[in-house]
Amino acid sequence: LPEDIQGFRNRVGRMRRDDAFFHNHDNSTEGLGKVLYRYPLIQYRSVQGQAHMVAFNEACPSLLHLADGDLQAQFPQATITCYPKHGLRKQYLRLLNSDQPLRVYKVLEYKPFSNQDYALYKRLPNFQARVSFLERTVERQFRAAIRALARVPTQEVLVQLADIDYFSKSTRVHGVAHLVCDIYIQTNVLVPDNLSIGNDVAYGFGVLIKK
Repeated sequence: LPEDIQGFRNRVGRMRRDDAFFHNHDNSTEGLGKVLYRYPLIQYRSVQGQAHMVAFNEACPSLLHLADGDLQAQFPQATITCYPKHGLRKQYLRLLNSDQPLRVYKVLEYKPFSNQDYALYKRLPNFQARVSFLERTVERQFRAAIRALARVPTQEVLVQLADIDYFSKSTRVHGVAHLVCDIYIQTNVLVPDNLSIGNDVAYGFGVLIKK
């Protein structure tokens, strides 16, 4: 996990402590700082070595407000990308026609597993069992991301693991070793670059790029 992205997110989170879009914690009196287990609508990236933030749907006003004030003061080189709900659903997040070819996306620095699932993955008996486990994980996480952002009928969503660029890279996230890989997927859903799937997408893991 690049320390600069984690530090960037932590600093922005402190600047906007009362806005859960920035850190996925409920800091209200009732919430007591509990983690909100949901797809993060604001995500943090490093683009060519510079801080970058991406917002989806109803989180866009929060990011635009930050960009107009504190963000430039604290991080003058930072850039943002926003996908408002209307524009996102008008251009993307829709099913392709049945006669159209599946779209291929590369998923960069994909972190598929939680701590528990990674431990289970390592106990699987052979490579084929591990690939099958990864295939099921990719399908579940892709559909969850689509469901979080749009009303696409997920029962009609097709997604397949098409290829694995490498399968041995690991990284440490919050002090724990995790598998990270670049993969290719095929799907019948039109999605924008910057959509992310997997674990720790808030930190820049699992970004989709159209091939």
